[in-house]
Amino acid sequence: MEALHRTQMESRVIWLKPPDGSAAPDLFPDSSHDRSMLNILIRAYRVRIDPNTRHLGPFIREAKRVGRPPSQEELSEALGVSRQWYASMELYSHTRVSVRLLARLSEVLMLSPPERDMLFKLAMPELSDIVF
Repeated sequence: MEALHRTQMESRVIWLKPPDGSAAPDLFPDSSHDRSMLNILIRAYRVRIDPNTRHLGPFIREAKRVGRPPSQEELSEALGVSRQWYASMELYSHTRVSVRLLARLSEVLMLSPPERDMLFKLAMPELSDIVF
């Protein structure tokens, strides 16, 4: 059997059916793949923030931090959560978040509407049919 074809869409590998029409294997039977993609995405959004920005959404950065990339600690302070909790959100797929926290996170990370939509869909797959 020929190898599965794949395509890249929004930094996510999507597996398609093999050319012979047989069913593609269920590589991720639960939502663990989406949850791990969420962890990767949150970290990527944090790392891409310009170190010279003076704001993280509505949160004003301390002058001594401007010029350095935002750390997990800084993001956790802006969100009002502990650094350990924020770190677990970037690292572990079992961390559940509320809609309110996701909204704050999207503001602090300065996400565009499509990025915000992706964040919500990965964090809460049960809301995937709702337009934000």
